[in-house]
Amino acid sequence: MIAFPVVVPDSVTKIRDGWPTEARWRESLSYCERTKHEELTMDLTALIEEIKQHPRFEDVGMVLSHSGYVRRLSRNGRQVTGFRVDVDDVKCKAVIEEGLAEPGIVDIKLWFNAGKVLGIGDPVMLLVVAGDNRDNVFACLQKTLNRLEEVGAKKKQEFFEEI
Repeated sequence: MIAFPVVVPDSVTKIRDGWPTEARWRESLSYCERTKHEELTMDLTALIEEIKQHPRFEDVGMVLSHSGYVRRLSRNGRQVTGFRVDVDDVKCKAVIEEGLAEPGIVDIKLWFNAGKVLGIGDPVMLLVVAGDNRDNVFACLQKTLNRLEEVGAKKKQEFFEEI
């Protein structure tokens, strides 16, 4: 699932339990759309429950997740006051497709808190990979995470404290 908190046309109105009932782009992957007035929160349990509904869940031996948050200090040690990421929906879907083609991978779910300024401690993203064994799932999560940062994030912007 790709769940991007992005602005979508008002025509996307069918939402059940916080997840849309339409807009399926692949049987095993749905993407959650929201309007600018809806709140969408990072919910690992909901994503795992969705993975458990996958028709091939009986092949899953491991589910691994990565949760990204806005940290207080940047990599170069500067005080961060905010963070914003914008994502390319099409490129992220392509990265997920690449991950699903990896050996032993059953499902991948992705959530981004994109398109708005986030504060320290706010969730940025959640990536969940389900597959047959530890070796395949760890390798896929790392490769998918790196590819998402490389091509899926159109723009990342940190805001810093004035010195």
